[in-house]
Amino acid sequence: MNQPLIHSLLADPLDGAAIEARSLAAIDQEAPPHCYPLREWAVVRRMIHATADFSLAGCTHFSPGQREVGCGMDHTPDYGPFA
Repeated sequence: MNQPLIHSLLADPLDGAAIEARSLAAIDQEAPPHCYPLREWAVVRRMIHATADFSLAGCTHFSPGQREVGCGMDHTPDYGPFA
């Protein structure tokens, strides 16, 4: 008989990077077909990861030039006092 997943996770916990990798892999498998270029899909996939809302894969649009601004950041953005 299989144990519930929670038992194996408690016995061998995952670190944050492993959790994120599993989540993003699941999103890639379960997301509906899309036509996003790779860099835009990376943004949409993160949005789905943060919200668990797969409908974002069909309704997210990028303005011309904004993909380069958002995807090309080489630094951690300053979120002000709320970071």
